[in-house]
Amino acid sequence: MKTTSDSHPARRQSETGTRAGHTAPSSTSFLGRGVLGLAVALTLPFLGLSAWAADENVDLTPKWKAGQQIVQQIKTAQKQKITVAATPNPIQQQTEQTQEVALSVDKERAEGGFEVGIEFRSISLETKMGQTVVTKFDSRAKTTTGDANPLNEVLKKLVGAKLKLFTKPNGDIEKVEGVQKLVDDLASGMPAMSADMMKAMFDEDVVKQMSALPPGLPKDPVSAGYEWPVKLEVSLGPMGTMLISMKFKFNGMEEKRGYRVAVLDHQGTLSSKEGSGTGPITLGAFSGTTTGRTWYAPDLGATVDSFANQVMSMTMKTMGQDTKVEMDQRVTTKLLEITGQAK
Repeated sequence: MKTTSDSHPARRQSETGTRAGHTAPSSTSFLGRGVLGLAVALTLPFLGLSAWAADENVDLTPKWKAGQQIVQQIKTAQKQKITVAATPNPIQQQTEQTQEVALSVDKERAEGGFEVGIEFRSISLETKMGQTVVTKFDSRAKTTTGDANPLNEVLKKLVGAKLKLFTKPNGDIEKVEGVQKLVDDLASGMPAMSADMMKAMFDEDVVKQMSALPPGLPKDPVSAGYEWPVKLEVSLGPMGTMLISMKFKFNGMEEKRGYRVAVLDHQGTLSSKEGSGTGPITLGAFSGTTTGRTWYAPDLGATVDSFANQVMSMTMKTMGQDTKVEMDQRVTTKLLEITGQAK
């Protein structure tokens, strides 16, 4: 995943003239696996009164400490309307996925940033076609539906898997260690076509989305109203490349669930990179929007709560046929547990 942002407060405020200054195969069908893979690449309470001065300069970079562990829950609720050429009625598909991920801060890097372990603690997934459950998996309840679906075996292997992240000082992930070995393990025993799709879909870009930190955090302290742009390129394997262009805004500090948090809003657009698809399922016309809010605790280096609403419309070429997919998705993140550092 490529990330670009201009994070120097004085320069950005001068240039903008304003002081005022985050996202897995689904059904047993090949198409369903591709569409949910795209969704993986992408993841309201009212504001309380701020207890901190509006003009306070705040350092938003994560203040991690070696030995700290952060456990977060990431939920994705997705609705799809799939219209296949020459098929009279569109397919209505709903997917709900919940992951529990643990981040363990191992040590600080000499060049800045940290080495952080990530472990997939638990996963649940349910996919419906209309009112019919076609896939159901819960690693804690040991519940599965559709055992012939190779996705269930993949999810079983994923639980307990560990990777290592190498971050920059602002929390952005520079690289991930152990992805290739994990992907080889996940794809082992799968049919060749499914294995190739899995290897293409589960890569560093997907793992980088699981850090649950806002991207492109400013390197220098900023005050309420400061805005910064973030541009991401997310590989979807042979399907193509998704482009995400967002603007984040720091609205000030408040207290949430007992933590001192920065309130960050974002809005942006989604599109595809022309000519980037090479597989049996490729992206054609693609457009979408994303909006959301994050309550982020810099002193902990953790997102306490967040939501992102994404609306997408795309045309996909599947085995030579055009398929239109309309998708609404809501991704939420919640801090479940933090150890090794006080509130």
